[in-house]
Amino acid sequence: MSLLAGSLLASALFPADLPEKERVKRLTPFFDPPPGATLSLANHDLTNFGRKVAAEHLRGSILVKPPLGTCLIVTRQSDAPDEHVCKPRQLSFVLGDLDRYGKLSWNVQTGEGDFGTPITWNSPYRVVIAKELGEPSEGAKIKPFKFISSCESKSDQLGRRINVSLVTGERWSIYFPEKDTLLDADDATPPAPPPPPGKGDPAKEHKAEGHGDHKEDAHGEHKEEAPPPVSTPKAVSRYDDRQIWAIPRTGSFTMSSSGFQSAGAVTPGIVGGECRYTYAGSAEDPTIGRIECHQVAGFASLYLPLTCLKDLQKGGRESGHK
Repeated sequence: MSLLAGSLLASALFPADLPEKERVKRLTPFFDPPPGATLSLANHDLTNFGRKVAAEHLRGSILVKPPLGTCLIVTRQSDAPDEHVCKPRQLSFVLGDLDRYGKLSWNVQTGEGDFGTPITWNSPYRVVIAKELGEPSEGAKIKPFKFISSCESKSDQLGRRINVSLVTGERWSIYFPEKDTLLDADDATPPAPPPPPGKGDPAKEHKAEGHGDHKEDAHGEHKEEAPPPVSTPKAVSRYDDRQIWAIPRTGSFTMSSSGFQSAGAVTPGIVGGECRYTYAGSAEDPTIGRIECHQVAGFASLYLPLTCLKDLQKGGRESGHK
């Protein structure tokens, strides 16, 4: 650090005991877009590199405008050098810097004795967790992430659907049933097996001898043979279910994976797979619905956080349990 920068950083802009919320408020005018606003990637990168480079390397920028006579120390990544900004300039970020909830976080120090204030921006971007058909579960080369750039919900004469756009230009459509079908709640108790046939079953009582249903005992009398044991269906426990599904059964809805379709496809998605979806988000991303599909067109599994799924909720009346 230069002597000039050191002298400018001699005293912080605010006392160390100032509450974090107030510190963020005082830092807000020095960033454009301001903390809490929604970021976007540079159109230049999306236009020229969207299909040529890994999505996580696409860039955006934030203008840092320190107050006159003060330098701001900005930590963008823990493993990268700090940026000492003493006059207005652009600092870049890449899509890979965002967390799984689409947020970008930097730490800002304003002077000596200031240990830093975390500031955060939002974005429309969300990470898609995808596993392609035939992709081995272990030992495979890590593939570039897919990122959602936007999603749009529609409900009209064509039904309820969501159009998803990826930053790489790909487009997917997801067609939802007219009514939502709620999955049963988790239950570790196996369902009761059907009662075995026995006395009282007319079909068994009138069968002729020698057909395996009756046999003679030591006194020559007919004795009904016990039926073979019936295997009890094994219930899927909550633990086992979560080994397969990221979205839990409780509170989620189910539909066929044939509703998923890539843009330009002339046939519907794979028949026989299943999707789960929920309008409720996580504690960290409460307004974002999610859908997870297994055996879907082109993929063994897909997990998509959808910023527009809640907009579709009012159009889907619940049709009861599966």
